Amino acid sequence: MSYDLIFAKPIKKIPIEQEGEAYSALTHDQPGDLFEPLPLGKINQALIELYEEYEPATGTGIQDERGSAEVGSSAYHFWFTFRGDTHDMKDRIVETFRRFDCPVYDPQCDELQPLDEPWGFPPGKSNILGSKFIDDISQELAKLRAQATAQGPKAREALERELTKAEQQAAAFEQQQQERYEKAAAARQKEEQRREEEERKKDPQKYELIAQIARECAGGRWERLGITAKECGELIIFTETFWEEPQAVFAKGGRCITRLLRLTPPPRLQMFPYSSLPIHFLLRVVALKFYEAIPTSHPFYDSLSVAQLGIAGALEYFFGDWREGFVLEGKSLTRAETRQKRPWFEPYRQGLLLAFFAADDKSIEKLLEWPDTDLPVDTYESGMTAADNQGHIALATVLRGDAPSKTEQILTGVAGSGRKRAITFASAVRALSEGDAAAFGKHLRDLSKLYVKKLPRQWGVEIHVDGSILWQAARRRKLALPELPERNLDLILRR
Repeated sequence: MSYDLIFAKPIKKIPIEQEGEAYSALTHDQPGDLFEPLPLGKINQALIELYEEYEPATGTGIQDERGSAEVGSSAYHFWFTFRGDTHDMKDRIVETFRRFDCPVYDPQCDELQPLDEPWGFPPGKSNILGSKFIDDISQELAKLRAQATAQGPKAREALERELTKAEQQAAAFEQQQQERYEKAAAARQKEEQRREEEERKKDPQKYELIAQIARECAGGRWERLGITAKECGELIIFTETFWEEPQAVFAKGGRCITRLLRLTPPPRLQMFPYSSLPIHFLLRVVALKFYEAIPTSHPFYDSLSVAQLGIAGALEYFFGDWREGFVLEGKSLTRAETRQKRPWFEPYRQGLLLAFFAADDKSIEKLLEWPDTDLPVDTYESGMTAADNQGHIALATVLRGDAPSKTEQILTGVAGSGRKRAITFASAVRALSEGDAAAFGKHLRDLSKLYVKKLPRQWGVEIHVDGSILWQAARRRKLALPELPERNLDLILRR
């Protein structure tokens, strides 16, 4: 289910019976004389301060650990489509637009909400916008209890009776909710157990691998990071499946990848040279070896061979012959056009990190040729921003020896972006270019803290790609490397 909200600044009061028509016209770029133009730059900056990944330049939405929202705007309005548990997110956004005198229009009920009390509550107190019901009751009862204590004996006695009754009702409601949650959790656990039993029967080799990881790799970084043996095993199997048909993988006990590691160029890269998925999954496998989660008997244990396979994928992706004549939306593109049309940021970062990990100087130099200021902003499936893009372009200019003035111009642009993560990365790049080990260490520590604070969880814990690239770049320049907390250092890919 989704929930839509629209924000605009009416010039004058709109009659209630005309609100739906006025806002419908507004969303079709027909503001008429009813709405003021919005200060888009200031509003976007306020949203950026709330949500680091929001990127108005490319229409990237916002998300937190519970939900997400698509965001759109014109000169006169913003619209949001919320999905998931986004009560707090809605609350924060409503409060942000109040600062710009923009009330919220709720298309679900065709009502323009009052600026100070949308849905009848001050922002932050609305049940619709998500204050937790039981917490709110408890807080209100505590206030009433304090008020009752201050009353005279007779009034206090009457209030105490009413409060006791209300507290009993609240406690009963909370107990009912808790019982529902426990019943639902037990049902989910039972269903998960049933499915796992079915999986074990269908795919015993997968569970053999999981048991082998738990037995032979116990005590590795993966356990310290809170990754499960099942997550590790599933990633290994998934990556093997990506390279060959599932029947072949399971029939040979998951060992057919050995043959692929010896072939040049690998068949899967020949089949899909325009895909960055091989680089993505192979980096995750290299990370698994770094997490000490791959048994010694498994071919993926040879992480340098796996890294070389990923590097081959990156070089083919960026410099392969497929780029000349690649067909997109019915049009045959030139090599120069594919540079502008195909995603670059994620495959570049991941390929460069693999090359750093393998100490493959030739591939590092080749990959560093790609980033430059002519590239489009690429936020595709990365959660990164235009400023993050520019930070990596600046790093490439440093590592390949471009003019310092060019690097400084790019870094200055990042510094003015208001993006904390990108600014920290750019500060580390500047320190690296100046050979300032102390400043570099400070900025890398800060960047690492930001990453750990908002650590993603998908296929297990993700390597800190930006931190790892900076670490490896500093090591190659023989810059003294900083001390990091154990958990932060566990996310920096090293050999």
